[in-house]
Order: sequence, then C-alpha cells, then structure tokens
Amino acid sequence: MRREAEGRRPGRGDDRRPDPRGFAKQQEGEFTVINDPFTDEKYGVGMRKGDTETCEAVNAAVTKMYEDGTAAKLLDKWFGGTGLKPTTTVPQFEGCA
Repeated sequence: MRREAEGRRPGRGDDRRPDPRGFAKQQEGEFTVINDPFTDEKYGVGMRKGDTETCEAVNAAVTKMYEDGTAAKLLDKWFGGTGLKPTTTVPQFEGCA
C-alpha cells in the first residue's frame, strides 16, 4: 500500500533496484552500465522442505529455459542494449536433498 500511495506500483524497477536498461536509456549519455558484478546473492524458489519432486521439477524447468534459448531471449529483452552481459549458461543448482 505504501508504494502505491507514493505513486509506485509493484513489479516495477523502483520496487527494489533501478532497472539498468530503462534508467540508462532515460538518461541517455549520463550513465553507463559497466557490467561489473556488485553482488553474489543467490536467488531461490520457496517450497516445502523435503519436497524433492517439486525441487527437481523447478530445476528441470529452469535448465530447459537456458538450453532452449528462452532465458537468453528474456535477458536480451530486459537488458539488451545496456552493456550488461548477463550469464546465459545453466546456473549451478544447490541440489534438492
């Protein structure tokens, strides 16, 4: 509610971090995306502890996205033209045990 009261909506780049593509393009020539990693945080998908079947299904779906080019297309859609070079190889999973 607070974000909406401030004129911000969920799902936009201003919820967490600025969207480098949009930010750099809006300020043409003022900013450069330098492609220097600033974090090594990991992302995850929440599921019930011990739910190996769901964990393996999620890992398989993410792997397929990278292998069939879907991930590369989405990364290009959102970050193409910014100078940012996102990784397009299958990520290393931590396992489902």
